[in-house]
Amino acid sequence: MLKSYKHPSESELSLKAQNKLNDLLVRNKENELSLEETASLDNLLVQIDQLNIIKTRARYTLHKLQNKIKAS
Repeated sequence: MLKSYKHPSESELSLKAQNKLNDLLVRNKENELSLEETASLDNLLVQIDQLNIIKTRARYTLHKLQNKIKAS
């Protein structure tokens, strides 16, 4: 199941998850994934998308705050 974002320390994939992702991507390219592995790959990709959205929002917020401080 997809792990939800809860803490800043989870702002990137763990090394274990990165290694699993790399393995699944290589094996997917070779059409060697089971249905369970395909679902696991899909979940990791969704997690990456969510992390990218969170990071983008944080950068946007920081940029806005910096501009507000400069305007003061």
